[in-house]
Amino acid sequence: LKLKNLANAKPKKGAAPALATPPTHATVYVAKCYPAWQCVVLDTLREMYKGEKGTAVDNKAVSVEMGKKPEVKKFMKKVMPFVAFMKEKVALGDLSVLDTSLPWDEMKVLSENISYIVTTLGLEGVDLALSSDLGEKGEDCRPGAPIIAFRTEPSVTLQLTNNQPFTGLFNTACPILQGDTVKNITRRLARMERNIKEGTPVSLYRWTDPVMGPRTMPDMKTPLAGLSQVMEKESFTINLEQNIVKLGELTLEAGLIFRVGQETAA
Repeated sequence: LKLKNLANAKPKKGAAPALATPPTHATVYVAKCYPAWQCVVLDTLREMYKGEKGTAVDNKAVSVEMGKKPEVKKFMKKVMPFVAFMKEKVALGDLSVLDTSLPWDEMKVLSENISYIVTTLGLEGVDLALSSDLGEKGEDCRPGAPIIAFRTEPSVTLQLTNNQPFTGLFNTACPILQGDTVKNITRRLARMERNIKEGTPVSLYRWTDPVMGPRTMPDMKTPLAGLSQVMEKESFTINLEQNIVKLGELTLEAGLIFRVGQETAA
């Protein structure tokens, strides 16, 4: 939902509508346990419920009890809203919601499913971090309820051209990020082009002669003539000031050729 809201963000009143720049990366912040003052509140509530979910816990009694706890004194404005929130969770669930940590390793589970998360969100990458890295802002992060922060990494647009007949694919303006590899770019291209079916291999080619190659009349009988395949071990760099993309020392002024399906450059 947060990702959708970012994509559909409305401009402020009186401001010109801005083109939404979709996020490329995200950081998921995970809390191993509640902040210290919240742990005190949870332990106190557990004592007041006396092991029974149906026990009536009076807010005034909770407030008095909290006033005796030195750990929560400077957080008193936040205490009762938190108490109300947790009491509602107890009503909807059980007393296990008052546990100060999870019985399983949330960071490990997210790490093991990071590829699924990246694919589902349509991002280039997702990092994992502890909520403590956020300081006080991390208090909104709770065990089992991580916070996700989206960001957009800078990029330079490169023209990718498909020279295969009958594919329904032509030219695509594809953003290139710093350090991109063939895998990064082809995965991004597959998200942008609906005519590239999931799992279809995509190969990238550059002009062997970057000056004359793009000016040569193409021959459909030898579509790979004058092209060199970009290998997975190669990486792309970008220069934001000059708005250029480089492959090694080669500036890709003419863009790249992409082809779908299994094949080997001639």
